[in-house]
Amino acid sequence: MFTPNGVRFTVDTDPHYHVLRVQRAIAEWPRVAPSDPWLDYPNGVEIVWPPLFDAAIAATARAAGAGHPTPELVEAVAAFFPVVLGVATVAAVPWLGSALLGGGPWLGAGLVLALLPVHARFSIVGRPDQHVAEVLIFCLVLLAFAHSFRGRHRLASVAFLGLCLSGAFWTWQGSALDLAVVGWVLAGWHVVAPAGDRAARDMAWGVALGAAVAGGLFALSLVAFGPPGALGRMTLTGLSGFPVALCAMTAAFAAGILAVRRRWPADSPVARALQLAVVAALAALPLAVPAMWPPLRQGAMAFARSGRWYSTISEFSPMFGQYPWREELPYRFAQLGFTLLVAPLAWIPIARAWRERPSDRAILFTFVAVLAPFYALALLRVRFGAYLAPLLAIAVACAVRQGSRWLARRAHLQGAMGEGALTAIGLLLVTVPTPARIQEGLSPDGLGTDETLVRTLRELGSLPPSSPDRPAVFARWPLGHLVRYYAGKPVVGNGFGIEGGERSLDDWAAFAFAGDEETAERVLEKRKIGFLVLGDPAEVVDHDLAFAPEGTPPLLARSDLGQLRPLPAFYDLAVTRIGVFNGSARPGRSEAGLGHYRLLLESLPGSVTSALKVFGWVPGCRVSFKVGQPSASLRVSVQLRTNLGRRYEWRSTADADPSGRAQMLLPYATGPNGYVDAAPYEVVLGPDHAAFLVPESCVLGRGALAFDLASAPPR
Repeated sequence: MFTPNGVRFTVDTDPHYHVLRVQRAIAEWPRVAPSDPWLDYPNGVEIVWPPLFDAAIAATARAAGAGHPTPELVEAVAAFFPVVLGVATVAAVPWLGSALLGGGPWLGAGLVLALLPVHARFSIVGRPDQHVAEVLIFCLVLLAFAHSFRGRHRLASVAFLGLCLSGAFWTWQGSALDLAVVGWVLAGWHVVAPAGDRAARDMAWGVALGAAVAGGLFALSLVAFGPPGALGRMTLTGLSGFPVALCAMTAAFAAGILAVRRRWPADSPVARALQLAVVAALAALPLAVPAMWPPLRQGAMAFARSGRWYSTISEFSPMFGQYPWREELPYRFAQLGFTLLVAPLAWIPIARAWRERPSDRAILFTFVAVLAPFYALALLRVRFGAYLAPLLAIAVACAVRQGSRWLARRAHLQGAMGEGALTAIGLLLVTVPTPARIQEGLSPDGLGTDETLVRTLRELGSLPPSSPDRPAVFARWPLGHLVRYYAGKPVVGNGFGIEGGERSLDDWAAFAFAGDEETAERVLEKRKIGFLVLGDPAEVVDHDLAFAPEGTPPLLARSDLGQLRPLPAFYDLAVTRIGVFNGSARPGRSEAGLGHYRLLLESLPGSVTSALKVFGWVPGCRVSFKVGQPSASLRVSVQLRTNLGRRYEWRSTADADPSGRAQMLLPYATGPNGYVDAAPYEVVLGPDHAAFLVPESCVLGRGALAFDLASAPPR
């Protein structure tokens, strides 16, 4: 991760935006920017993530740098920050196991979690992303919740529960998940527990007070530190009053459960289920307000993978079924070992404890009621695998400990030493595939570690736009955060997808699938585009086909071996004419070149990306030729040499009008064009030819040149 040219952040591109936000926070301390005018340019967007994770990194970097950390120190602190949180989670899991299953700290659970790449992947060096903070807070929420209805310090635990829930909403916009977990357990235990069960009342009391504390803390902190007016908005993006409403509804739900258990105790589980339905319906009445619908709809879209963007994101995909089994099974075993197979065996000791320890049934139910749905959710959506990991570790440790006790009795091994040795061996056997395939399990490579891509974007950052009012970069959305980080330029599509600009992906597709230059130009003008970063157009078309405008003809076919084969309409796309033919007239065709696009630099294929080309949009130099022959065909060409030393010819043709004049729009200036050099142009009229120069001022200033070839024919 640490290279001579700086830190390389890994896995995906989100860490780059986290670090960019950290750098902005340090420059504007103590403010953490809630929005970015350079995303979805020129509209700007509210940053999806709440600011606590980035603010914590910024505060740590400021402390390490005595208030003035260098950019290099900020990157180093950010690179190691997830490791600290990951280790803290490993340390918290033994105590969580103790709270849920009893006994001393479950060190075996900590060992399992420490060995699993499904956890380490979120906390490796070079991945400063909030996911690792989400999981740590999730474990602390469960720990506080477990102690809120049992133990000696219940009031302190309830206060800690409220603090953790409030901190969760300051960390991740989807932290309603934490509220849903405690509410789900409370609802289930209300139905299962008998009418006079004290734990059910204590649990309801703890959730009601904890959710109220969370809502109050979040509201007060939002007024004190949040953007103006945030408390009155209802959205999942950034900071809003939506978490306060959710906390209030959860507190009302728990208070309702507490009230019915005290005033109308029911002996039948069916009756208690009916009570639950009534209380839940009353507590959820605020959801009928239309202002609450947008965040609910956004959350439902993400979970259901509905929409054209969510369906392409791997973290919203099922754990199994994305790839052929011969590829997928080894990868999943590398991440999880045999934990998915062994964890369900924990029901054996849990069932025994249920029979033998009636007083612990509430907490045993809590563990099962959390583990089971997250087990299912992780299979359904990869995103929940990080949350499942600590629960799997506890369940595996429980199952292996029970098996070790049975083996110790059979082998007549006396004392804790023999049983402990068997437990350690068992835990290591469960995680055997993990150490054996640690590289595959972690797979740290990503766009951010592609040195070729990083170098190209840094070179892009040194290039000025042709016009000050067109500073933005058009690229596929996975590159957006990297363009912001390494090139320091505004972008349209970005790593937030549809959450980073509702129309950003549609406008990119409108350009990419445009069949004529006029349509492409309208999109670029609307978005103030001065630069295009293009890879293989076939990859663009294949990946972004879901966003293609209605009526787009078939563009690609796939062979039996899975290879893409372009269809004729593919070569008529503006993105193909620019990316493949560099905006030149296509071979064998008499047509005008695309005079608004000039190649500025190009790269070889990188470790992750295909070869990239960076084009600049220019007004172009309008050149008029007087040829004196109506309908005469004129050809203009220029020899170019790229930064890689590649030489190619840019061509354009035009026919003279009835007055004997031909006009062209030329994008290259004679001499340097970014990192590309252009020779003098050559004009060919019949058997004759001549050379001419085009100054940069003409290309950038919408200038015009005129040549009289009728009175001075070329030679």
